[in-house]
Amino acid sequence: MTQLNKPRLVSERQTTAVFSSDAPSAAERRSTVAAQDVCDTARVDIENWHSRRYWSERLGLSETQLARAVRAAGAAVVQIERYLAERRARRAQRRRESTRS
Repeated sequence: MTQLNKPRLVSERQTTAVFSSDAPSAAERRSTVAAQDVCDTARVDIENWHSRRYWSERLGLSETQLARAVRAAGAAVVQIERYLAERRARRAQRRRESTRS
């Protein structure tokens, strides 16, 4: 026979998050969880959804744009940032040229 009302142990961390009136907002919890689950902060792991979410928020990209940038520049964050900066500069240059015409 199973006990339906068996008491469950709740850790102190869960207790404060559930019962505290000053619990962190949903956005704070998401960013904290994402930051904790990103193991290597120098590389983007496209296979890990925590890493994808963390780096897409951090770099200001959608997950699809991040995947494209990783395919084009590699998984190193420095290379991705350099690729994005060059791409934005090329786009700005094209805009300037199109407004002159």
